[in-house]
Amino acid sequence: MEVAIPELESRLAGFPPADASFTRIDLLNQLAWELALLDPPRSRRLCIEALRLARRSDYQRGVAGALRTQAYDCLVKTRLRRALTLAHGARNIFSELGDRYGYATATDVASNCYNYIGNYDRALELAVDYNEVSREIHFRRGEAWSLYNMGMIYMAIDDDAQARERLESALEIFELIDHPAGRSRVLFVLGGLFEKIGETRKALEYLESSKRTSEEIGLALGIASALMELGRIHQAAGRIPEALECHRRCLEFTAEAPNKNIEAETRLSLGRLAFDTGDLHGASVELHQALRILENSEALPITWRAHKLLGEISAAEGHFEKAYLHTREYQRIKETVHSNESQFKLNNLQIRLRVESAEKEAELDRLRYEEKAEAEARLSQTLAVLSEDLELARRVQRSLLPDPMKKAGEVEIAVHFEPMIQVGGDIYDIHEYAPGRLRLFLADATGHGVQAALNTMLIKNEYERLRDSDAPLNRILSELNLAYIRRFASLNAFFTCTLIDLDTRDYELRIACGGHPEQYLYSAGKITELQARGAVIGAFEGAVYSEATAKLRSGDRLLMFSDGLEEIRANRETAGGEFYGVERLRASIQQHGDRAPSAADLVEAIVADAHRFRGDAPVTDDLTLIAAIVP
Repeated sequence: MEVAIPELESRLAGFPPADASFTRIDLLNQLAWELALLDPPRSRRLCIEALRLARRSDYQRGVAGALRTQAYDCLVKTRLRRALTLAHGARNIFSELGDRYGYATATDVASNCYNYIGNYDRALELAVDYNEVSREIHFRRGEAWSLYNMGMIYMAIDDDAQARERLESALEIFELIDHPAGRSRVLFVLGGLFEKIGETRKALEYLESSKRTSEEIGLALGIASALMELGRIHQAAGRIPEALECHRRCLEFTAEAPNKNIEAETRLSLGRLAFDTGDLHGASVELHQALRILENSEALPITWRAHKLLGEISAAEGHFEKAYLHTREYQRIKETVHSNESQFKLNNLQIRLRVESAEKEAELDRLRYEEKAEAEARLSQTLAVLSEDLELARRVQRSLLPDPMKKAGEVEIAVHFEPMIQVGGDIYDIHEYAPGRLRLFLADATGHGVQAALNTMLIKNEYERLRDSDAPLNRILSELNLAYIRRFASLNAFFTCTLIDLDTRDYELRIACGGHPEQYLYSAGKITELQARGAVIGAFEGAVYSEATAKLRSGDRLLMFSDGLEEIRANRETAGGEFYGVERLRASIQQHGDRAPSAADLVEAIVADAHRFRGDAPVTDDLTLIAAIVP
């Protein structure tokens, strides 16, 4: 797993250049991965050769190893979307092959990509996964890098205490395993953290130590990073000559080891320096150079700062139209980067719990036999509290749903509600809002688990204000959308829904939909799709919703469901991982539509078909199915 570069080179030298064996491909990939940080051009050449040989011989592990290194190369070049595609491709292959080391390292690249993009929620989730797998396979270097990733993410969201704790733990492991490249990188980030919290002397000490370590091992990228941050500190302190010298030397090292992020950040600092000293033209030149460097890049946090400063420069020069355009672009990009902060906070509880659980396991490993019984008791108590919290959340969510019923008015009703875990993102409501008029509401919040369940409470609260309205259904959804956006836009949370009125006096059905799958009406042996156009709730303030109608007959079966029914997935290994899909669902309805004597029997038969198809595959989404039989 972890082999020194000289040993890899020695083993590779024992194979003839034309050798295409799996062993040689693995060695090419491993050496390319080890050199990705230290010698990018050579790493790139080795990776290309490994990929060519692996594809020729259909060696999937070899393909995955090469994709992982290419993903890292794209990450350094800030081609982040491409990097993500390659990293996820490598992760999937490694996962299917059961290669936990390969899976961990590909997860590392993906986590870094999401962090640069500004999707901190996903970045932290993958960093935790990387940490758990690394500890599972006793991969100390991976454990350290995953802690480093977490530290970077916590810094980005201004949780400096968590950031410092993770980074210092990473530094401890890198020093223990004698990994100077990792040590240099963590010292650099800790230097930036100390500068951020006002401990300038300590920041300079750590950054100088990072630079020395990088110089000792010839790591140009590490030297450039340290010089960039040292230049910023000198600039903030008014030491202009020292700042200029650091920035100049940084650009020299980025020419030797190209890194768009560092070069662009340095140009940004030079632009700020020129602006502060009154050189507006020089500032504009440096900032436009930074934007050119980041052209077609997804490193949005750097780009938005460049546009912000260009807006200030344009305003100072009297070019107000340009200032407006730059400021608008700055606001757009900033909102894109931070649009998921509320989502992050909602999910952060679950992620923190995973982190804490991982740390407790690591603590047990370190303690071994000392105080083992006490540590296990604390862990058991934590898990018990978590279990109690989830059970309480389950009871709270169930209390929002209607009581189990067999009839609503004259209509026979049956419901199957099955969240992915104890709680989920589906919610429904059924009530007779006038004699002979039954209203059914089904919503599906984005996400899963606790975060989605919290959203259902908000949905329920807003729908309650409108549930007895006699307005057209499309107008009710428009009002629901507008109210939800105005109250909860900052959460960046959405949901799909279907609203149906059954009128058993005139035997008519009315439906409005907000991004939800088509629902079905089974009548006289035929299935009719109930369609009504409309966007998901919470996405667009000016969304328009339509209303559709259908005639009913006695004995008709209405079926409402969330997308978790269609998206049930079979076991990947034994059944190819196919989705249940629309066709299988329609076939099940067709088979049981007339045979099932009651709504409960119909629901039970359809759900049984779906779970029979799933087999032993894990449940991946919440599932709700409602059947109503017209009297």
